[in-house]
Order: sequence, then C-alpha cells, then structure tokens
Amino acid sequence: MAKLNLNPTEFQNLEPMGDNSILPAGEYVMQIVQSDIRETKAGTGHYLWLEFDILKGNVPAGRKFWDRLNILNPNETTRKIANQQLLSISRAVGMDLPPDDSERLHFKPIKVVIRHKENKQGNLEARPAYLSVSDATPTAAPVAAAKPAVSKPWEKHAK
Repeated sequence: MAKLNLNPTEFQNLEPMGDNSILPAGEYVMQIVQSDIRETKAGTGHYLWLEFDILKGNVPAGRKFWDRLNILNPNETTRKIANQQLLSISRAVGMDLPPDDSERLHFKPIKVVIRHKENKQGNLEARPAYLSVSDATPTAAPVAAAKPAVSKPWEKHAK
C-alpha cells in the first residue's frame, strides 16, 4: 500500500480524463494536430502515428482520435493500405501526393467517416475513411411537388 498524502482541494474542479472507448461510427470533421514516425512493436517496420482533434461530430468536445499508418512494413498489403490512407488524407487537405513532412498535414480540416470492423481478436476497431470536407454525402434528389392535374380546354368534354 502507498500513502499518497494528497490535498483533496486539488481535485475539486477537475474532470475525469476523456473517454477512450471506440469512436462511434459516423461522420466527423477532424484535423491532425500531431504526427510522428514510430517503430512497430515487432521492430520490423515503422508507422506514421497521427493524432486528430475532432472539430464536429456526435461526441463530447475535446475528444481525440488516433490512427497508425504502417508505411514501412515488410508486409506488402499492409504497406499498400497505409499508402492508400496517406494518399486519401493528402488529397483531403488539397495535396496531389503525400508531403515529405507530415506536419504539412496538420491543422487542415478533413471529413472522416468511421465504420467498425471486428479484428482477429474479436474486438471492434474503428476503420476511418478520409475525405475532403467539401465531399458531401450523397442525398436523394428532391422530389418535385406534384402539380394538380389541369385539363386542357379541348379535353374537358370526353367523347
């Protein structure tokens, strides 16, 4: 057991740490606020770590989202998926190709569509799709108001 010797008044106006449960499926507007190249746990590659602030969406203010793009990985499929995601992010912020420095992606709003997928361990994971903020969700075309049937003068008298 450890004696903490804490002052209770230091806790009076604090809020608990944010919710780190899986981000609900849906559409969000986010911006990258931090990025870093980190080594994989296995030590066989590197990934681009991204931290996002959520600007709009059905979550409490201050909620964050993180993603990892395995851009340097011995598995070709893993690399290809990561490169596609990085290209999607780059295009969402108005670049034709990924920049040479990830900081050029920071603080530019992008639309992120989150879907859930079950991983190999049976847990749900958030699967993001990155789009430009200007990419509107397709909606049904407006239905034209039905016009009242107006008979033409020559059709008034049925034969």
